[in-house]
Amino acid sequence: MTMNIATIISADWVDTHLGRWLRKARQSNPDATLCLVLVSEDPVYLDKTHRVIGGFDRLITVPAGFATRQFYNEARMRLCGMLGVDEVLYCDADADILEDVSGVGKESDSGIMWVRSPVIRQEWRLLSQQLGYGRPEVMANNGLLYMRGNYDDKYRAADKKVKKVGTNPRVEGMMAFNVMLRDMEDGSHFQLKDEWSVIWTDYNRLVDAKIIQYCNDTGQSKRLRLEALQEAAGL
Repeated sequence: MTMNIATIISADWVDTHLGRWLRKARQSNPDATLCLVLVSEDPVYLDKTHRVIGGFDRLITVPAGFATRQFYNEARMRLCGMLGVDEVLYCDADADILEDVSGVGKESDSGIMWVRSPVIRQEWRLLSQQLGYGRPEVMANNGLLYMRGNYDDKYRAADKKVKKVGTNPRVEGMMAFNVMLRDMEDGSHFQLKDEWSVIWTDYNRLVDAKIIQYCNDTGQSKRLRLEALQEAAGL
């Protein structure tokens, strides 16, 4: 079965993070179908001859008005439906896919697979207590997801619970994802090994990482500097 790897971005990331994402993903997974959900109506980026956009196998465009955290967090949960596929690996665009990831689906037969965050944010500690889950032992990171089917309905239900209590808007999507997992039945989701996706600050695990996620403003800036150095070196 062909491996489907997808990401979601707005136009302002096309000429920054997306080019590197595409190059790394294509080098490490040459036989995968690379899919892009682009939030833009700019004809410059809708042209399939564009140096970055043209490198994707599948392109879905969404009006620019959908460029909100709410859309990005929810859309990733229904990628199977949007792409018309049975299974898909979602990966944030500020990540480097360094190795073959075609084996991720063999890790479990669960409907959705995820990786843990190296730290448990205070927002999740507080929210977990407020919603009656108790003290959390782990916090999931929704920057990498392997899904068999759509989970947007479950996500929206969890997000309503988060909104009712309140949290930091910047991490609301991650909080809702964690609530969704806590409300799901045992065995219906699966925690992947850390090596599948490592946050760039988790230095002890970087050497074994299949994917490195450059999350937050500092990480994204570092990734852009790395790309600029590679371009300057002609690599």
